[in-house]
Amino acid sequence: MNSKFIEYFKENFFKSENDLKIFLSSLDKHLKKTIRINTNKISPDILLERLKKYNYDLSPTFSKNVYYIERWENFDELEKRLGFTLEHLMWFFYIQELWASSSVFYLSDWKIDETNYLILDMASSPGWKTTQLEEFYPNSFIVANEFSRDRTAQLIANIERMWSENVWLTCYNWQFIWRLTETFDKILLDAPCSWEWIWFKAIESLKYWNLKNVKKIADLQEKLFESWLNALKVGWEMLYSTCTMNKIENEWVIENVLRKYPDSFEIITQKRFWPHIDNTWWFFVTRIKKLKSVDYKFSKKIEL
Repeated sequence: MNSKFIEYFKENFFKSENDLKIFLSSLDKHLKKTIRINTNKISPDILLERLKKYNYDLSPTFSKNVYYIERWENFDELEKRLGFTLEHLMWFFYIQELWASSSVFYLSDWKIDETNYLILDMASSPGWKTTQLEEFYPNSFIVANEFSRDRTAQLIANIERMWSENVWLTCYNWQFIWRLTETFDKILLDAPCSWEWIWFKAIESLKYWNLKNVKKIADLQEKLFESWLNALKVGWEMLYSTCTMNKIENEWVIENVLRKYPDSFEIITQKRFWPHIDNTWWFFVTRIKKLKSVDYKFSKKIEL
């Protein structure tokens, strides 16, 4: 295992050798799969009743309309069969990791809000969080922005499959978003990150982990955060999340922005999900409230 990775996590998170050992042993263990029910097409009660005929063992999670699929011995075959059920082909549900549904829950405070908001999903592909925003804010207009044009086809397809309405697709970079000063009522930024979560699918990829790459990605995340902060209205909230555990892409990004713009926002909620504690892939969420305008003049050329 990557010694630099172990050293970093020991220094920053696990002072106890036993706690570190428990954490490291969780990296190559299988975690339960979860499904999220598409309430635009079917109610949870009806779908759960229909899935009983396939003998799937489903149990609720802490997330609304998200259920564990109990792991059977031959789970690869189980997942394959699940993907070919009529209910899946009709998009009554889709297979989504528990952590991936957490961002919207923390932004919405687990409540459906029928107020008319203008919401920005800043890095939206493949669209699962976009469709979830539409579920929790049914009367809002959602701008689904994706920086990479190569990823927009998948985003469009998933929005259409989930019957999501009131969604407008854009493809702007962070430099353009910065110009939309105090435009949005709520913003979700599930930021591009170093993908530490992929180790649960390919533990061998851990050997490529290094602080140089992490810091490079954190520089981009910081620019996105600043752009995002400027585009949010004063007094409103946004949520920043990554699928990484290191502090550089999480707390450090937030602290660096706050250092540039003192007292510009306050942290309402912050949580780090651990595989050996929360039974899900690792994930980090921070919900903040903007307290005042940020004074920053971006003068570089804008690329559309």
